Formats: sequence, structure tokens, C-alpha cells
Amino acid sequence: MGGFSIGSNLLGMRTSAFVERSALACDALRANFTSLVIEGDLGDMQTLKQLHVHRGNDFLQITGGFPCQGFSSQGDQMGMEDHRSHSLTYILQAAWFLRADSVLLECVANVVNFPCAQACIDRTCIPPSRCLTY
Repeated sequence: MGGFSIGSNLLGMRTSAFVERSALACDALRANFTSLVIEGDLGDMQTLKQLHVHRGNDFLQITGGFPCQGFSSQGDQMGMEDHRSHSLTYILQAAWFLRADSVLLECVANVVNFPCAQACIDRTCIPPSRCLTY
């Protein structure tokens, strides 16, 4: 837990808040970091409101990993139809609502072979010319 935060810190970025659904993962984050930890789901408007309170005026990067099972060559190959893949939509929704300056997403490389996932990302990027996908 918190690997992105450790890497971002080395680049001079500070994590202001973590959002995690798992109570156990929240405990691990609290034990290892001093940043705010919100036990919640990005798909829940109350969680987004809690984040908004801590938004501030600084550069905001939303960083999120979304489950790979729907996209992995060893997974179920259901793409956005996999019930766990909704996390991608919620991460991007949070970035839009919070007016993030940057979004860093993590998943398996095979995600680029799923047009629905790419379309989800493209719909969020304004302007699309500033979106980088690999």
C-alpha cells in the first residue's frame, strides 16, 4: 500500500489523501503514512465531498490503480463488463469533479487492447490532445 505515494514523494509531490475501501488496507496506510486516509469508495458522492474539502489550490494529481482481472491476459477478459472495472470510471470521475491537473493510472499493459477502457479515458480527458496512454 502506498507505493505510488513513495515514488511521488521522491519526485517532490506530497500525498494529501488516500481513499481505500478495505479497512485492513486503511490500517496499513495509517501505520505507514501521515496523510489523511478515507475509508470509502470513489463511486460514493460523500467520499468525493470529503476529498473536495482537502483539495486546496496546489497542483493536484489523482493516482489510482484499478483492478486488472478484466483486462489481464490471465484474467476473465471481460474488460469494462467485469464488475471490478468500475474503479476506472470512479477514479476518472473523481479527477473530473476535483479538477485534477494530472491523472496517473496503473493497470496491466493489456488494457490498451480494450477499446471501452480507452474510450472511458478519452471521454474524461479535456482536451483529448493532452491525454497520454501507453
